[in-house]
Amino acid sequence: MTSVRRQLVVEPLEDRRVLATLAPIADDVSSEGALFSLSAAFSDSDFLQDTISFNFTGGTQAWEVPTGVSVVT
Repeated sequence: MTSVRRQLVVEPLEDRRVLATLAPIADDVSSEGALFSLSAAFSDSDFLQDTISFNFTGGTQAWEVPTGVSVVT
């Protein structure tokens, strides 16, 4: 099993979604998915945090977050 280093770029969107773009680093190519966790800070009165986990094989996808203020990987 080959380990593939990937770069995950995450940016918040105005419509309560987060946009994630995943690309292999260097020339490594793999069809295997990668599991990532996103921690999103919410703007409610308790300023809670939640974690979104997803399996991602590449390209660009968007996931909805309740009220994402900031997103970190």
